[in-house]
Amino acid sequence: MVFNPVSWETHFASAHAADVLELIGERTVTLEDLEHALLGAGANPEESREFAALLVSLEELGLIRAL
Repeated sequence: MVFNPVSWETHFASAHAADVLELIGERTVTLEDLEHALLGAGANPEESREFAALLVSLEELGLIRAL
């Protein structure tokens, strides 16, 4: 579960979502750095699409923000 203090909403998050939030909580990262840290250097196109969809959903929930 992830609590968003801005909206006061709680969301169910997958393990991958928790990994994303943990990494970005430590520092500002680029999309490429984030994908590499979570998927590794050999990510296939399907994994990359799923990862991109996860980031979109986290942004729609207000849990992350692209700069």
